[in-house]
Amino acid sequence: MIKLKDLLPEISLMQGNASESGMTNLFRTAADKVLPIKYGLVRKLVAGYYDMDDEDDVKEKESAEKLALVNDAFISTINSKLPLVARSGGYELRKRKSGKIIEFHLVDPKAKYVYEYFIGIIEVEPNMRSYRIDSKKAFNLNCYQIHWSNVAKEHQGKGLGKLMYTLVYQYVNQAGGALVSDSILFQGSQKMWFDYIPSIASFFGIVVNEIFFPIDKSEISRDILGSGVDHVVAMENPPKEIRKIAHNVKGLSFKGGQYGMIRVRAGVNDKIELNSSLSNSSNFWDDKPTKKSQYTLFSNMVDDAPTIIILLKRMQGLGIVDVYEAQNWTGEPSNLKACIFSFTNANVIVKETGGRLVMVAV
Repeated sequence: MIKLKDLLPEISLMQGNASESGMTNLFRTAADKVLPIKYGLVRKLVAGYYDMDDEDDVKEKESAEKLALVNDAFISTINSKLPLVARSGGYELRKRKSGKIIEFHLVDPKAKYVYEYFIGIIEVEPNMRSYRIDSKKAFNLNCYQIHWSNVAKEHQGKGLGKLMYTLVYQYVNQAGGALVSDSILFQGSQKMWFDYIPSIASFFGIVVNEIFFPIDKSEISRDILGSGVDHVVAMENPPKEIRKIAHNVKGLSFKGGQYGMIRVRAGVNDKIELNSSLSNSSNFWDDKPTKKSQYTLFSNMVDDAPTIIILLKRMQGLGIVDVYEAQNWTGEPSNLKACIFSFTNANVIVKETGGRLVMVAV
């Protein structure tokens, strides 16, 4: 039986590289993208491909051994193809743009051999638009999503994974963005996101059903992954749209199911037809008005409902939503005290306050 982990290219920080030698495998990966073709000789050297009974192989191996030394030519290549981003603890963070992806390489400038130079790698995609509503347009937020990370096996357990993530996070912060996890978090990256990154980030959040939610650090744990969480987000300076969401759910517990979201397949200002849709027909918006049609707006329904659950049940009675489509930690919408209604053209927060519902535009 083939194990799933044997098929996946993303190897976790804790579980190391798929090869016997993590450092040399990391070098081969980097060499393909960064170094001149002549370093293919070094790839053969570290893989043990040379036949010492073959005279040509012996000569080629001697050339590879010389080339494997960190020399001026190698450093010149690195400086031209991997610009320096930061230095810390005797290590360097360098970057390279590859299509839409930015590769961040943690390197050891003290290394004697080129295959010992590459310590770790993080690949991120800036300005991601995988959300239902483009995060830049909806929240004025630039996202840098991590797609792959790895530290050479020989260097694990030394805190270099944390160093690499910290330097990348600082780079993203200086660029005014947010660091976003991949949709799949392996064992090592879970440890990084749930145990370490909350300690260095001022603001922590999650993405549920493609909507950003703030979450208190006290509620950060691995078990949130079972509650419909798509991504984890860390940032220093949230834009005002994100701060508004945070302000309106302040004091509420995500893990307690007190706030969540629900999608509405229409615009926030579209009229809702009241009379013909009571039988759960699909004609609950104003696409086919009749003389007997009676309409209301979502804002009117908010004004008329005392609690979130009553509002959702009234909307369900009109065939607009299903109460149990509301996404929150517990899966039980009766605990909701605040909810983001995600319309096709806007997001609005509805919250219970002072014995009534209040609607706030995001």
